[in-house]
Amino acid sequence: MNGKSVDAGLWAGFFSGCVLGLFLLGVQLLTGIRVYTLLTNIDFLPFLLPAFSSEWSQFLVHLLVSCVIGVIALFLGCGLAWGALPVAFSISLFAAFLYFPLTLVSVTTTPAVNDWAAILFWFSGHVLYAVVLGRLIQKKKTP
Repeated sequence: MNGKSVDAGLWAGFFSGCVLGLFLLGVQLLTGIRVYTLLTNIDFLPFLLPAFSSEWSQFLVHLLVSCVIGVIALFLGCGLAWGALPVAFSISLFAAFLYFPLTLVSVTTTPAVNDWAAILFWFSGHVLYAVVLGRLIQKKKTP
């Protein structure tokens, strides 16, 4: 993997993270279910709060994580004959299951662990994330 590949992974992660964030923000605005709040919430990491207290800065943390995921997915997907989409789905599925521990450790009000509507929206958003990330990586990966 070269510098251009890393850049492609960063951009794929950034764009996919924006899509996920906008999807969950839209869900939260339309339904009142706080899935976007869960996505951007970092109150369980008190050492980050002084520097990342605004909603935008917390979204930036989400995007940074997504950029790292983009590079990892590109790196893992490059060597596989079956492509990047299964890699993106695997990583996104792992991230989607973070719904449960993140809900439990959150200080801010987030959806309950057994809120099935929130779980459906959260997992749907992560499927969307996987599709976008996988497609972008598939287009950009190097042989």
